[in-house]
Amino acid sequence: MKYHEMTKSYVFREFECGLSVEQAAMLCLKSVRTFQEWDKGKEIPKECRRLKRNQCRLELSYNKE
Repeated sequence: MKYHEMTKSYVFREFECGLSVEQAAMLCLKSVRTFQEWDKGKEIPKECRRLKRNQCRLELSYNKE
C-alpha cells in the first residue's frame, strides 16, 4: 500500500497492533474482504474498533510470569 493510500485503520492495524488482515478478521469474526474495505476507508463498526484496541493493549502488556 502506498503512503498516500494509508488510512488510520490500516496504520493502527498494521503498525500499532501488528495484526495481519487475516488475524484481524479472525479476531472480529469478519471476512478478509471486509477488512480490506475498512483499510481503504470504509467506516468500521464500533465493536470491531474496540476489539482491535483491546487486542493491541493485551499484546503490549503481556507478562510471562
